[in-house]
Amino acid sequence: MTESQIRAQVEAIRSKDSFSRAVALRSELPWTGAERLIIAGNAHRVVSCRSDLQLRDSLLDAERADERLVALCQFEDSALGDDVRVRLAKARIFHPMASEALAGLFRIKSKGIDRRILSCQPLVDALIEQAPLEGYPARPGGTLDLQTAWTEVLGRALGNRAAVASIEGFLEASLQPALGKVLESLEAALRDAFFEWACLSLGTPFRWMRHLVERGQTMDLVPAGLVMGLVFSESTAMTKELGAAQARLENWFDRATPEQSTSRAWGQASANVVRSLAAHDSGGAPLKSVLARFDQLLAEIKLTDAAMFSDYSPHGLTLRFRYFARIIKESLSPKGAGSHPG
Repeated sequence: MTESQIRAQVEAIRSKDSFSRAVALRSELPWTGAERLIIAGNAHRVVSCRSDLQLRDSLLDAERADERLVALCQFEDSALGDDVRVRLAKARIFHPMASEALAGLFRIKSKGIDRRILSCQPLVDALIEQAPLEGYPARPGGTLDLQTAWTEVLGRALGNRAAVASIEGFLEASLQPALGKVLESLEAALRDAFFEWACLSLGTPFRWMRHLVERGQTMDLVPAGLVMGLVFSESTAMTKELGAAQARLENWFDRATPEQSTSRAWGQASANVVRSLAAHDSGGAPLKSVLARFDQLLAEIKLTDAAMFSDYSPHGLTLRFRYFARIIKESLSPKGAGSHPG
């Protein structure tokens, strides 16, 4: 057991038995951590006990030193003597329970925890391991849902709870290096669990964003979304070049391509982020960086000429200027005057 797990379990037990000075937890492995832990504001000596006799000795040592005790026992309740049992919280050895630990950390009853949280062991472990010493903020209504769980795990790590509230919030957070570092540092099982939840709760583009994150390209999520929006746009006539570009997108997604509705949703959300940047950033460095990267990605899939169909490509704006300049020049020339009436 880790320090965080021990704290969570002991706090949950103490909430039901605040008088007993000793808590026994079932643990197969010997304790190799700190000799004492601060739990709920009190120092607790932590010891490993391989037998009832060793537990009895530890209890006596703690009583002589007037200390609270956490005993990690490598044996079952049935091996306890009656004189030992009566000195333990609830007169037994507790098997670690995730529901009780989380209930204690969030100051709710275990029945208020969304069962889907408890079925996702990587998420449970993260909530316990990353718990602040004072526990999490108390939950209004006494319930803990998946949204809150992921907000505490990722939002707390980022210092940005909006990052897991919506697809736009996530995309906006992706423009800062912090999100990539946090996601890339997660254990694979926890990262997988996050993207599965986000796909179901926030939008199907998360299934495909995951590929870029795992390639270390988290900061490309917004410009990549602009590419997806352009390639699969309803207003862009399907051409041979666009069809070839869609095939090249398979290099981003392990030889697969997102469905049209998903691509458009990603593109729309990315466009929303760009417009928000333009409104609040006044064309500053973040916006310029996103749009420049958008043009680079278009070049990567050999779709540079299609940039003129985008409302967000700097290169596309240049192409439009050149196109209109050519039209005007042709209109003003003697040869073109008759072909462009008015």
